[in-house]
Amino acid sequence: VHEVLEAIWLELADPERSVVQGLIQIAVAMHHLAHANPRGAVSLFAAGRVKLGPHRPIFRGVDLSALLADVAGWEAAAAAGAWPTDPSVPPLVVSFSSVRARPPCA
Repeated sequence: VHEVLEAIWLELADPERSVVQGLIQIAVAMHHLAHANPRGAVSLFAAGRVKLGPHRPIFRGVDLSALLADVAGWEAAAAAGAWPTDPSVPPLVVSFSSVRARPPCA
């Protein structure tokens, strides 16, 4: 996923570029968690929050407020050493609102 999103990210201009970078950082944080690297996960969750935060609540149909609320739980769990299989860790779900078609970025 990272490689596919990175190829898209490199073609974008802000604000889309910043949002996609934040999503990539969160995806890579989850990868770090899956490979027992909570320190790397915490760092990337934080970087992703910084990139996505200014674009809340909803950006191009992505509910960033809900995503960032879930990410905060994952980040705290990673910092405490909890793992994705821990039932106390909330699920990480990206929800989309109604998205209107728009022309591709120039």
